[in-house]
Amino acid sequence: MNDSLPTGAGDHQDDVLASKRSRRRFGIEVVAAALVLGGIAGGIAGNLTAGRNGSSSSATPTTTTVAPSTTAQPTTTMAPPSTTTTVAPTEPTTTTIAAETLQQVVRRITMSVVDIEVSGRFVDQYGRKRYGTWVGSGFVMDSTGLIATNAHVVDGAETITVVIHDGTSTPGTVVGMDNDHDLAVVRVERTDLPPLELATDISLQVGDPVIAAGNALGLEGNPSITVGIISALNRSIDLNDGSSLTNLIQTDAAISSGDSGGPLLSEDGRVVGVNTAGAPSTDTTTAQNIGFAVPITVAAPILRALATT
Repeated sequence: MNDSLPTGAGDHQDDVLASKRSRRRFGIEVVAAALVLGGIAGGIAGNLTAGRNGSSSSATPTTTTVAPSTTAQPTTTMAPPSTTTTVAPTEPTTTTIAAETLQQVVRRITMSVVDIEVSGRFVDQYGRKRYGTWVGSGFVMDSTGLIATNAHVVDGAETITVVIHDGTSTPGTVVGMDNDHDLAVVRVERTDLPPLELATDISLQVGDPVIAAGNALGLEGNPSITVGIISALNRSIDLNDGSSLTNLIQTDAAISSGDSGGPLLSEDGRVVGVNTAGAPSTDTTTAQNIGFAVPITVAAPILRALATT
């Protein structure tokens, strides 16, 4: 069953709540030597020396000296008992790198999340063409100054200003848009911005933790950060202009107006989706923390193609 979203994402002034670009109201809308030494059995045999002198005719007694018999007894040196030493195998050394804390991940990713301020013309919910200003979000996808965002954020733009994390501003130009998937690429003349890694190799599952980042409500200062989980996959939503978005990630990470185009990230800070819509409450329904994002596996090839147009 499709989830009907009566309002759009983005932040137009006044009554920009549900036009074709009404999606502007949606938000973003890491492991023995037994030393036989011895056995020198010393068979050291001594010498037996027996000497006898001859007798003379004289009366002088003849003294015969017999050397004492000396037999050296063999000396045997016993080797110490055999000793066996067992050396335990050496375990391989494993170096474990501690995972980043959430605060460390946030500090890193916010360097790549930008505010997008737009002035231009749009069609309001009554079909009237109007001029106004609105805000959205984006993230650096390439070190050459390419910014990923939603199509509804820059659709109708006459001027685009991209505000970097350090507060500096730079003009932006639309490189390409894909309204069917609500994706766009903006270029800025900056080559010093760190890109986020796209997690195209991740197989997402319901319950995976995620982080949403963006310019919620256009508030000044650093991007707003919310955390949650993947609530569902393959969601479809219908929009007031008759169009629809399919194969979306649903998350309970809060997504507000102004967050459109910001990144939905894994817990290690890799982009898993592009935030595009947040379900609002109405007179008859109540919505709490129901947001949607285009999966990066879908978005990445489209964004790369747009970047070359």
